[in-house]
Amino acid sequence: MRNFIILFFLTLPIASSAQEFKILCTSEYLSTSEYLPDHFTFNGELKVEESINKDIFFTYLEISEDDYLDLVIQCPTGTSPQPALANSSTFNLFRVENNSKSYWSPGKVTYFNRLVQTNTRRYPDHIFLRFSDSRVKEDVSLFSTSLKETLKLDSYEYRYINTPKKELGLIAQQVEDIYPNIVFVDKNSGLKQIDYKGMIPILLESIRELNDKVTALESTKNKKPNTPWGTNGLE
Repeated sequence: MRNFIILFFLTLPIASSAQEFKILCTSEYLSTSEYLPDHFTFNGELKVEESINKDIFFTYLEISEDDYLDLVIQCPTGTSPQPALANSSTFNLFRVENNSKSYWSPGKVTYFNRLVQTNTRRYPDHIFLRFSDSRVKEDVSLFSTSLKETLKLDSYEYRYINTPKKELGLIAQQVEDIYPNIVFVDKNSGLKQIDYKGMIPILLESIRELNDKVTALESTKNKKPNTPWGTNGLE
């Protein structure tokens, strides 16, 4: 089962011949992207991944794992390569293939909606995937935090300036005081951003601490008291 929001999508070829794509290096935390030099290109045929009802789709290229890893090495640290056509604002993904498996490359993706006017696109989200395979990680160590630290964070309901929709979330400055590793600053705007996925291990460790406390309480509650007359009070 694919570890992605598009678990129920079908893969279909799109009516397209092979094209030459530039390589765009994108980051989850930066609003800007960077092209590799012009001699780094990839030739391939665009395909689409469709929802079951076929109204929403995104585009991608198939690439061998060896070719993909060669591009990963060329991109700046913290960014991921994506295929891009000149003068296009569409984010395409790579579908990485090897002999035993295939997987989606990390990157932003643009969704298209067939139910709206022809040639009109919508961008519900640019979803960014991240590698989590142990083979691409180093300096791995267990993370620990305390429930006391997590409870210092407050949840808020708010609106972004000049937008009508209310959202739920955290305040970056408050999170930064406690967990600075999951707060980043956008280089262009200077505004702070939260890596909400980084909250998963924090909440997991808080749940683990709560579970340990509950287990300890249950163990104490179920433990029979010792009395001078034995456990049933009659001996």
